[in-house]
Amino acid sequence: MKFDFLTIELADGRTVRGYHYGGRLDRDDVPAGFHKYDLREADVDCGDIASISDYVLVNHFGTFITEEDLNLTEEIAVNYWNWDPYVDLNISVGDRVIYRPDWGHGSPKVAIVTAIELCKAHREKYGKTVRTIPSEKIEYGNFTFDNGNWAYGDHILCKCQFPIVKETSLKERLEEKLDVLPTCMDYKSLLDHVRSLTNLKDNEIRDIYGPWTYRKWAAYFGL
Repeated sequence: MKFDFLTIELADGRTVRGYHYGGRLDRDDVPAGFHKYDLREADVDCGDIASISDYVLVNHFGTFITEEDLNLTEEIAVNYWNWDPYVDLNISVGDRVIYRPDWGHGSPKVAIVTAIELCKAHREKYGKTVRTIPSEKIEYGNFTFDNGNWAYGDHILCKCQFPIVKETSLKERLEEKLDVLPTCMDYKSLLDHVRSLTNLKDNEIRDIYGPWTYRKWAAYFGL
């Protein structure tokens, strides 16, 4: 099982980068911290991705995993997609990779490569220590990870090419929306600031602000 790099643009304007597998994946086949979605193939243009959903039964076009939670409430159309053919496939010390532990039989994990040995033959245990191994020789490599595991090259599912998606808290999203740190403002300044951003009346602002209740603010701003 190997993953390919895939970028998709959703109908709501979001662009998401992740990894594609041509078949179906069980939850146990998805690394911790990743989310999985099903892709649907177009009825007319075979080989074209039409939409993405939590589950697709008919015209299944593989599984898409990403570190971003898409929060899909229904199937959504895909406007554009690309296999990302120009990404760097070589693996170096310091790279994050997805691999299968336990001699290739365990559930996929994500780890950082701390050491690489390039061997002369497939599945040899020891070889020449290198900093980078070219993509065409990965199966001849032994990889040691920051979690103490090691794996043969053919247990590497893919290099984590894309950056980690930072999860923002509700408080951070609200403060970004308001462009203000409420705890650093006196009450009158906060009222004036919120009044300039919204059509709320003073008593409505006080009702939401007192005390500073994140969920009330989130409901107002649609976060």
